[in-house]
Amino acid sequence: MDTHADTCVAGCNFLMCEFDGTTCEVSPFTEEYQAMTNIPVVSAATAWTDIESGETVILWFNQILWYGDKLDHSLINPNQL
Repeated sequence: MDTHADTCVAGCNFLMCEFDGTTCEVSPFTEEYQAMTNIPVVSAATAWTDIESGETVILWFNQILWYGDKLDHSLINPNQL
C-alpha cells in the first residue's frame, strides 16, 4: 500500500484535540507542485463504526499532520501505525 505519505494526515473527518505550536514543511513526491509550509503537527481523533456490530470506536492519533478542511479525506499510513 502506497499512500505517497510517510506519516498520517488528518483531513476533514478528524477533530484536532491538541496543538503545541509545532509545524513542518511537507515535501511532495513529485516536482510538479511546491512544498507546503507551516503544516501543524497535532494530536487528533476520529470515530470509526464497525458495520457488523454497530460499535463506534474513537481512534486517537499523536503527531499527525493537520490539514482539516483543506483535505476531504485522511491518509492513514500503515507503516506508522
